[in-house]
Amino acid sequence: MKIRPLFLSFIIAFFIIVIVQQMHGQSNLFVGTQNRIVVFARFNGDPDIDSPRTNYESMFNGETNSLKSYFKAISNDKLTINSLLYPVNTAAGNSYELKYCYFCYDASWKGSYPNCKGSEITSLFDINIGFIIKDLAAKLNASGELPEASALDSDNDGVIDNFVIVFRGAARGMGKGIYTPQIGEVSSAFTNTNGIIQLAGKTIKKYTITYERNSLETHCRFLLSNLGFPVQYRNMNALPRSVGAWDPMDGPQLSYPLVYNRMKYTNSNWISAIPQINTPGTYSLSSANNVTNNAYKILSSDPKQYWVLEYRNKSVIWDTNLPESGLIIYRVNENFTGSVNSNSEVYLYRKDGTSSVVGDIINAPFSDLNGRTAFNSTSNPNSFFTNGTVSNDIDISDIKFDNGLVSFKVNTVILDVKNPDSNEWSLFVEPSSHALQLRGEGIDDLTVHSVSGSLLLKSTVHGVSSVLLPNLKQGIYLATLKGKFGEKVIKFILN
Repeated sequence: MKIRPLFLSFIIAFFIIVIVQQMHGQSNLFVGTQNRIVVFARFNGDPDIDSPRTNYESMFNGETNSLKSYFKAISNDKLTINSLLYPVNTAAGNSYELKYCYFCYDASWKGSYPNCKGSEITSLFDINIGFIIKDLAAKLNASGELPEASALDSDNDGVIDNFVIVFRGAARGMGKGIYTPQIGEVSSAFTNTNGIIQLAGKTIKKYTITYERNSLETHCRFLLSNLGFPVQYRNMNALPRSVGAWDPMDGPQLSYPLVYNRMKYTNSNWISAIPQINTPGTYSLSSANNVTNNAYKILSSDPKQYWVLEYRNKSVIWDTNLPESGLIIYRVNENFTGSVNSNSEVYLYRKDGTSSVVGDIINAPFSDLNGRTAFNSTSNPNSFFTNGTVSNDIDISDIKFDNGLVSFKVNTVILDVKNPDSNEWSLFVEPSSHALQLRGEGIDDLTVHSVSGSLLLKSTVHGVSSVLLPNLKQGIYLATLKGKFGEKVIKFILN
């Protein structure tokens, strides 16, 4: 009877030790060293890679102007990316030759080349990508040149951190299946039939497809996307660019990601926090490449929207592609992630930009050198929210360069933001004007129905306190108030 509790205690202690050891041994993809598998490949019968391998060693692993140096810079020296290039023995060929020819892996060529199609090749490009990766993984496993499995799985989740294919030549353009640079995951349609693909005992799940002609910018942008940074680019003909050259995920050239993105999308590993301004006064910022004093946050009356200020310095490496130096101001809307249709998580204010006018994204910085030294409800641009409503919550003046810093004066501060409560919403009928008077914050939409359910009025009422009713007869009606924090139905009577 005494042995069993002792044995049970031993077992519990053992598992606690194992769990603690696993926790200490587990890292994440944002700090330390990540080994990126880069496999050069060509389709059956194609010539070999044209570019010398030394070009790629320099572009990926060089100490300057490389993928490695870029990520060391934007991570504040917290992340080192080593690109392991295969095949290693370049004297035997600069790339692995795939089993089938160029046309066999593309759905658009189905039936055109029946003699080159193997029994496993399908008309679905995502499944065919699985066959390509399986073919390359087999060659890599057989080479005996891979490092230990732990070196390929930094976060210890059983999955290869970063698997990249570089095909010979150039891509064929958008919508061309395998022949378009892309990131993705091995499809379940492939693994359900053919099983998972493993490399040194670790599963290949995520992949990146690039081409010999793709630039350093493309590789860095794809790696940021693989780490979870959202794409910011939008069709310029249809929607205004949300951030433009001021973040590499909008591009087109490399720059430092916005401080907010480096904080949020690395789980605060690269940037720990953005301090909030809580009192009016004069403040200054170092350039955004610094570990601290790189940005400030200013609240608005909307708990989901606020402003971030950071100083971008064109003389800093990787920001030399920026149009000019100065203070940039952007709005963060936490209702969105990245760029979503006509809305975006981040909008960078720019000269002549409004909620309906694209503006000049090149002329985004504020400084005393360009004469744009204030940001408020009447400045160019003014402090508008996502829905176009102009806010009086922010008033910044005296923006100027000051001894290697950018300084500015904050004249208005909102200390606390309370989420509007739909239970506090109310309305009453104003007899003299035959209008509904609305009370409460955060009401966005109003609908009025008859008691039988007929829709009589539908109106957007954000920021509106009075709504004129249509010619309704005497009787009982139902008003529905809606906002992002709730919905409330209120019965009212017209006499």
